[in-house]
Amino acid sequence: ARSVFDKKTEAYAANEIGISLPIVTTQTQIRVRDVAPGRLVAYQLSYENRGSGLAKNLKITDHLPAELEFVDADPQPAKVEDGMITWYIDELASKQKKSISVNVKIRPGIAAGRAIKKSTVTSYHDLNGNVYK
Repeated sequence: ARSVFDKKTEAYAANEIGISLPIVTTQTQIRVRDVAPGRLVAYQLSYENRGSGLAKNLKITDHLPAELEFVDADPQPAKVEDGMITWYIDELASKQKKSISVNVKIRPGIAAGRAIKKSTVTSYHDLNGNVYK
């Protein structure tokens, strides 16, 4: 485009195309901090798609240490094996957040004051089939 005032000036408009990208995060919230061996511990495992694209074929795996024993969850996991609890979720829309309620038991014989840590691993696909971990 040319300016009415200066016939030599040209302006160019830049166009950008954004690609939708899912960004899935997980967070664990434990309701009780101090418990005794043999007692139940309940926690919420929340997962959220903070990105702009649809997340597909989610696999969420909670790795429990030897000190914890899986009791139950809502929704029920697809697989429980060797301290690993796995859920499969077909889709998670952009900005969608869901949670899983999990109950575990602290195994007898654990020393008082010992910190017990678990970890969560999540993988998923975007609409183009790219895998994210």
